[in-house]
Amino acid sequence: MYKSAYKNKTLLFDLDMDPLERYDIANEHPKLIAELEQAYKTWDSKNLEPGWFDPHAENVLKEEKRL
Repeated sequence: MYKSAYKNKTLLFDLDMDPLERYDIANEHPKLIAELEQAYKTWDSKNLEPGWFDPHAENVLKEEKRL
């Protein structure tokens, strides 16, 4: 599972079959995504809030529009 901040989407890849992570299979496994999202939320609830703003997502979107 990969959470893309700039795409605002959760992606899922089968690393055995797709080690280069080219084919998102999240739509084919909604139950697994829901379980992983819940596990992620539980894990993330124990983390500290970041002390900085990460402009990466904003800059990636600007770059995509430019190209």
